[in-house]
Amino acid sequence: MEALLPAARAQGLQRQLSGLTSGEGVAETSFGGYRPVTGPPPARRRTLADPLNREEYMLQLAGRATAARPGQAESSGGR
Repeated sequence: MEALLPAARAQGLQRQLSGLTSGEGVAETSFGGYRPVTGPPPARRRTLADPLNREEYMLQLAGRATAARPGQAESSGGR
């Protein structure tokens, strides 16, 4: 069987194929080229402050700089 699918879907197909074929199925993939995006372009919400809003961005950076990192003990300073 041959199919043309987006690269983002190839790994999922390989995972499903194993279950569907009791581990006997094999998927061989190769890059087939670039295609233009159809429909609205993919988008995701911003997870951090917008760097173009300098004040908000700098405030967020300052907050992250003082936060304890995983594996480090928090300071017992007066809060």
